[in-house]
Amino acid sequence: MKALLLFILAASAVNGFAQPAEMQVINRAADALGGRERLLSVKSLTIYGYGQQAYQNGGGNITASLDAPQKWVNVNGLVRTIDLEHGRMHLEQRLVQDFVFAYARNMNGDTRVNQFLDGDIAFNVGPDGRAVRAPEAAVRARRIEMLANPI
Repeated sequence: MKALLLFILAASAVNGFAQPAEMQVINRAADALGGRERLLSVKSLTIYGYGQQAYQNGGGNITASLDAPQKWVNVNGLVRTIDLEHGRMHLEQRLVQDFVFAYARNMNGDTRVNQFLDGDIAFNVGPDGRAVRAPEAAVRARRIEMLANPI
C-alpha cells in the first residue's frame, strides 16, 4: 500500500511539472510579445486601422444569385480602445459603401459608428451626442470583438 501511495505521488509530481502543448504555445506567444509579466501589466490597448467588411456580414450580395458579387463597406479611421482592466471598449469608425448604386449619404463617408461596451451594457452614441442602449446581442458581439487583439 505504501509503495502504491509513493507511486501515485511521484506520478502526480511528474505530471504537475509537465506543460500541456497548449500552454507551451501560449507561453511562447507571450514570450514573443515581451513576456507574461509585461502582458499582464497592460491596462489598455488602442488599435488604429482601416479595411473592408462584407455588407450585412456577407448576406448582402447584389442579387440572390450564388454568383452575385459581394457588396463591400470600406472602413476608414477606425480607432478601437480596449480597457483590459475594467472590461470596456470603445469603437469609432467611418463607413463608406463600396457599391455604385447606393445613395449619396452612404457613398461619401458620412456614416459614422460610435459604439461602446461597459461591462454588461452596450450602447451607441449618435451624431447628436445622444446615447442609445444596444440589445444583449450587441453585448455578446462586442465582447467577442474585444478578444480580437494581440494581447
